[in-house]
Amino acid sequence: LLLLLARSHASAELCAVPPTDGMAPPPSASAAVRLPDDQLARWLAHVGADQVAFALGAAGPEALVAAARVAGERVRAAAGRIGVAPRAGHLGPQRAAIARCRMPLDGRALVLIGARALAPHLSPTERQQIPLRLDRTLGVAVRTELEAHAALPVAQAPDWLALGAALR
Repeated sequence: LLLLLARSHASAELCAVPPTDGMAPPPSASAAVRLPDDQLARWLAHVGADQVAFALGAAGPEALVAAARVAGERVRAAAGRIGVAPRAGHLGPQRAAIARCRMPLDGRALVLIGARALAPHLSPTERQQIPLRLDRTLGVAVRTELEAHAALPVAQAPDWLALGAALR
């Protein structure tokens, strides 16, 4: 009985993770939670690349080339797609994107920036479920970003129209 109580206490803050369904791109936050692990990380990186390209757009093509050198070709590809539907006009305010992108561009930065962009759209339960789908180290970092940016107004974040288009 003590063992059961200890297990219950230790897992009290954990929430169930819904089964994956492989849908892409996610049309809602609840669908994002059901993405398979590898697809979720890839989607968050695409969202992050869109945000980096959007934030650097005013700085000119040299800034995008430099970002692509560090963060990868996703940023260069994002620069080509952010000006057309369904992303154009739906990526949130550029100043908010610049604020989201303030971090060193390393191997996981695009995923973390994507998590920052997504955070205002998620419920507390979804903010717990998404990191559980990722590698532990990355999941811990994503959870930190989701919690830190959850209280931002949704008007400062990209619309679901742009978020859902991130894998297209």
